[in-house]
Amino acid sequence: MLLSVARALKADWPSCDGECPEILLTTQKAEALETLRNKAAGVCRVAMSPADLPDTLERFLKEVNPAALVLGENELWPGYVEAMNRHCKKPAVALVSGRVRKLAPGVSLDDLGFVTLQSDGGNWKLLDWTRDVTAPKSSAGEFAAPKDNPLIDVALVSFHKEELAAFGALVSAAASTGKSVVLAPRRLEEAELFREFLFSQKKIALDWPAVQKGSVTIVNRFGLVPEILRSCGVAVVGGSFVANPGIHDFWEPLREGVKTFVGPFSKGAEEAVSDLVSRGVVARISCAGDVGSDWWNVALDPAVAQACLQEEREKILNSYERLLKFLLATV
Repeated sequence: MLLSVARALKADWPSCDGECPEILLTTQKAEALETLRNKAAGVCRVAMSPADLPDTLERFLKEVNPAALVLGENELWPGYVEAMNRHCKKPAVALVSGRVRKLAPGVSLDDLGFVTLQSDGGNWKLLDWTRDVTAPKSSAGEFAAPKDNPLIDVALVSFHKEELAAFGALVSAAASTGKSVVLAPRRLEEAELFREFLFSQKKIALDWPAVQKGSVTIVNRFGLVPEILRSCGVAVVGGSFVANPGIHDFWEPLREGVKTFVGPFSKGAEEAVSDLVSRGVVARISCAGDVGSDWWNVALDPAVAQACLQEEREKILNSYERLLKFLLATV
């Protein structure tokens, strides 16, 4: 998501203020570092995030000398905020697309120079799509439409090992009726665990990009979810069948015209998910252990989904414009 922010800032920085300052994007995932570097080529530099420890942060800030820090979603680390506020003469930390349920001790939103939460500022995972000048801004009928004969019948996106029970129930019903199923684990190192589970259930497990009716394909590379959703009829969002760490991106399948399902939990986005469920846009599977033999046969309204996406787009555009103004005044 923050790579999308970097792209946007690079493109929108006013020429009257000179070139856009150099941007450094950091990640906590060593396995994602090379993928991010390839995607960020020509936009920004990419490095591992420093540990949230005083001495480490002090050395990092001395070397990088940032004028501002942008944190995303729930990355409100107390050491980062405190260190940046010492490093800069004025509040220079921004939180975008925030999913803040409980603040860490000693942290206050008042310590930040800019805050936009998903509840009022939208989910910035849609930022690239929101800013796309070729994307429709008002006509709901022009959004991605549901697919009649998708290559992939069911995609299970960003599932954790803790969701194995739900995974098993969903796959059992779908694959036994001849559906093609694709699993994109949240963590690649857990892919083998899902494969072993399928083997124990005497089910066929294929490697991406092979897709076959009645079988389950396991994705073992980063960055393929957009491609999968473009060829998918039904998507189930991971992180929603366990209380923690929180639900993953449910807007992306909706944007692609995919019938979208979530589990009983939606930590970090309860209000948005409840609204989408009540409006008939997203279907909730309330019990992971008993999903039904045809759980995917739920009527959802694509026209209302398009209207919801348009509302989200407007929130994101407004909050992004406010971030740009903040950074122009800070940097």
